[in-house]
Amino acid sequence: MKLPAVAVLTLFAATAALASPQGSWPEDMRGYSLPKQDWIMILPATRKPDGTVSVWNRAEAWNRQWIVPKATPDGTRTVAVNGDSEDMRIVSPEQIDNMSVSALSRLAGKYGASAIAVVVLEEPGQVAVAAWAKGNYATWESAVDEGSPRLDALKTLDEIYADADRDMAAVANATSESQDDWRVTIVGQRFDERAGRMEYRVSGSGAALDKIAADQAFEVTSRNEDVPPTMDLSVRDGRDVEQVLSEAGVTVR
Repeated sequence: MKLPAVAVLTLFAATAALASPQGSWPEDMRGYSLPKQDWIMILPATRKPDGTVSVWNRAEAWNRQWIVPKATPDGTRTVAVNGDSEDMRIVSPEQIDNMSVSALSRLAGKYGASAIAVVVLEEPGQVAVAAWAKGNYATWESAVDEGSPRLDALKTLDEIYADADRDMAAVANATSESQDDWRVTIVGQRFDERAGRMEYRVSGSGAALDKIAADQAFEVTSRNEDVPPTMDLSVRDGRDVEQVLSEAGVTVR
């Protein structure tokens, strides 16, 4: 598998989904290697006709197939999570589909997981796998259809989580400076009653804040050039702020 030329934290753009299990996941983030894991936390999902994903629906046959743990062909343990009310507050179906690393990190922390994979099924049995590992980048791959969707997904996990520690570390070192230029931290939030939407305070490099200010999706209400610089903003159409920051080319720490 190839190695990433550009590191991203929020991988998948929220555009209209294609008629495929991977929906609108971008082709240029496909097929990267992640470090081999002791075990992988699995989130089964089904791609619906409208392009959205159904997650943690215990009535779905695909979800039930993952209840009993099964190792990958190479012996990596997998444990599926059905999702309780707390999980659903931690991460939304949209964040799961978009592989929002900040949200997935919180979910991983709850379960002590170092890797999460979203296995997406679309009728008639096509499967795509989106994967992430702590300290690395999200990626995805389509499963080869050999007639058994779950086994196809497990084989794909072995392809993705193929011991790549050394290579991923090299990429991280080579790109760390450029990543920092476009990273921001959400340091505060409040509900703006005047505007009727959430307002966020973000901190980051001047270049990252300039990029945000130039994007018409945001309304910037103030900016402070102290060290580190901060900016108060809201999303005009009320969408998830991490998603819109990602679309603007900015990642959230």
